[in-house]
Amino acid sequence: MLVETSDFLPQIRTFLEDGVDYIGIINKCGRLEDFASKEDIKLSAEKREMFCMGLRLLGSMQEDYDDEFGPVNYSMTERENSKILSIPAFSHTILAIINKDLDHTQVINKIRSMIGPNILAKYRKEKLS
Repeated sequence: MLVETSDFLPQIRTFLEDGVDYIGIINKCGRLEDFASKEDIKLSAEKREMFCMGLRLLGSMQEDYDDEFGPVNYSMTERENSKILSIPAFSHTILAIINKDLDHTQVINKIRSMIGPNILAKYRKEKLS
C-alpha cells in the first residue's frame, strides 16, 4: 500500500523544489513503500509495481559483483525526458526521477547526506509497528 508524503521521510519533500519530480523508497521485495512527488508517475499500478521490482532486481543482481568491483553507489538511467536514479540505502532502494538537466551527482550527494543510518532505522521501526 502506498503512503502519501506526510508519512515519508519529511526531509525528502525539499527535493521536490530542486528539480526532483518523484522520490520513493523501495523495500527489499521491490515494493514501493513511500513516495513524494510533484505528479504521480504516469504508469498503471501494474507497470509501477514492475518498474520498482525491476529496479530492485537490478540492484540485487549488481550485488553479485561487489567483491570484484566494490559496492554500487548508485545507478542512473538517462531517458529522453528525465533521469532515473536508483540509490542503495541499507536494505532499501531510493528511487528518484529528476529533470534531465540536473546534475545527478549533486542530487545523489544530497540524498545520501539526508538519509543517514538513524533516519532509515527510525523509518523501518515505524513501519513494523
